[in-house]
Formats: sequence, C-alpha cells, structure tokens
Amino acid sequence: MVYGPYTRFRSALAITFGLVACGPVGEDSIASSTAPSSVDQSSKVIGTSPDSSHTADLSSSAFPAGGSAPSRDGLPSSARGGHVIAGSGPGSEGAGHAATASAVAPFKPGELVRVSLLADTLAVSPGKPFQLGVAFEMAPGWHIYWENPGDAGLKTTVGVDAPDGFTVDTPRLPGPIRFTSPGNVVSYGYVGETMFQTRVTPNVRPSGDSATFAVDAKWLACQESCVRGGGTATLSLPVAVDGMASGPANAEVFASHRAQLPRSWSELQGASISWTGPAETAALQIRVPGASSLEFFPASSSSLPVSSSSTAREVNAMHLQLVLHRSPPGGAAVLEGLLRVEKQASTTYYLLRVPRHGTPASGP
Repeated sequence: MVYGPYTRFRSALAITFGLVACGPVGEDSIASSTAPSSVDQSSKVIGTSPDSSHTADLSSSAFPAGGSAPSRDGLPSSARGGHVIAGSGPGSEGAGHAATASAVAPFKPGELVRVSLLADTLAVSPGKPFQLGVAFEMAPGWHIYWENPGDAGLKTTVGVDAPDGFTVDTPRLPGPIRFTSPGNVVSYGYVGETMFQTRVTPNVRPSGDSATFAVDAKWLACQESCVRGGGTATLSLPVAVDGMASGPANAEVFASHRAQLPRSWSELQGASISWTGPAETAALQIRVPGASSLEFFPASSSSLPVSSSSTAREVNAMHLQLVLHRSPPGGAAVLEGLLRVEKQASTTYYLLRVPRHGTPASGP
C-alpha cells in the first residue's frame, strides 16, 4: 500500500521464547523454544550485512550528547504503524509494510516486545546525514536492558545495515531507569517505549530510486520471568533527485526521544566534583546546585567499581557520594557512567568519565 512518493515504510516484529526464572542471567543460562513461523517469505528482509563496515553494534559503550528527558511515553500513535508479524527464532525476519496513522494495536498474548525502524528525513540526499531510530515498544509490566544490564539481565543489541557507500555511526542510547528485584538485585533498562538513534551519512548516491535499511535487534524481556527474543525491521526511503526537497519526517518523535539522550558533563552548570579518601578505597563527591535527586548508572566500560552510593540534601543542592569497591593498583583506572539529575519537573542524564583522582572529561 502506497501513500505518496515520500512514504516511510516500517515493520514491527515480536518474537517470544521459553520462559526462565528471573535472577542473574548469562548467555548460556536461558533455555528457549521456538514458535511456529508465520513470516511471509515472499517479503523476506535481510538481516545484518556480512560487511561489518555497514553494521553498527550497540555492544560497544557509547554515550553521546543529547538532552533532558521527559516522560518515556514518547512515540505518539500518529508516528507508529506497521504490522506485527510472528517469528520463529532469533534470526526470524519480518515483512515490511507501509506506515499508517492508526493507533498501535494491543499486544497479543505472548507478545512482549516490538521493534520498528524510522527516519527523520523524507528522502535520502547524497552527502546529507540523517538519523535512523530503532524504536522498541514493551508490553505493560515488561522491561528490556541498557548496555550495562546490572546484576542481572542481558544488554539489548542492535545491528543496523545500510547500502554500500553509507556510513553508520555508533548508535546512541537513552538514559536507563533502575529495577530492583528480590534479593536486592539491581538492573538497568527501559519500560514502555524507547528509541536507539544512529547517524547515517550517504557518501555516494545509491543506485536505483530508493535506499533500504534493516535492523536486527536482540533483547531479554523480564517481568517476574524472563524471555529472550529478537526481531528485524526494514525501512525504504526514496532517493532525492535534482530539485527535490528532502524535508524532515517524524520531527516530534525524534525530538522527544533525543531529549532522553545523555548530555556532555560540561553542560551541567555549577556542579562540583572531588575525590576523598585513600587511593584504594576512594569516594567521589558530586554536588549539583538546584537538583532534587541524583542517581549514578555505571557503564559496562567503567574500570572503577562502585560498592555503595548515598545522597544528602543540602541548601539548594543535592550531594551524591560514590564509594569505590576497590581501586585497581596502578594503571589508568576510570569511573564511567551516567549521572541522572532531577531538577523541578525535568530529568537529564549527563556523561560522567572521571579518572581516579582526576576531573571529569568535558567532552561527550
């Protein structure tokens, strides 16, 4: 079904696997059973390209600059669309469908996560970068995981495939929230809806009159039990011809989710930071004027483990103390992660990268 020359195509795919009990989860600890396939093979889409130069993987640690975070219910119904297609396993593939303006259909029994692909442009123009968004929708009560899942869970990974001659940057992840399970098991991830964004640059003019992009996502969805799943989606954009304007698309959706991306530490005005205590068991002291709440999320790449944290309210400020578990002897040990700052009605994440007994890096 075609709605016009600039129609964006989206597909959504949800796949479920065997249930396992929640708790510390590893790659080999999750049994799975597949469901019957109902994929239209005539509309089969590609997965991650064998050419790794066109694939961006979220397994790498990346925290680029973004903005303040409003509600996580960010995808308006007018920006969603596509059809949900049952799959048969981690490599299952879904057929692309034209987007509609209708509201998202309710989750079906056993359906836990949907993934779709959208762009912030109506057409592809050589040399003009644009954003692709990998949008996740989770069934009520279920969550997926951040790049550092915490004490339990598995990180969500995404591979984005683009035509030859396109550069796909490392995807940008929004700030997570914290989950606490029985036994004081702490993990980090997303509920409701979220979007991973990546910058794409067409270095050459694609052959043909359209360019097709594909995403291959894998996740672990948890509530009282955990279900391992994955899905694929495709998006086709027309190639702009001479004299054709390539205008924006999905502006409200991308703006809402862009506001959930972490900002550079240098943008946190008035904040002070210092180290106290001996080198082996030092503590990082953070003070943010005007904040009502502070919370730290350690990155998987951090080489300085935090054993405990505590906050204290001061006059017109909040204070956060991060006590190291044990600083490794010698070497370039660095504390890395995100600082979640609440001020009045807004929540903003900031990139924090502090060498042992050093000062925060100013860049993203």
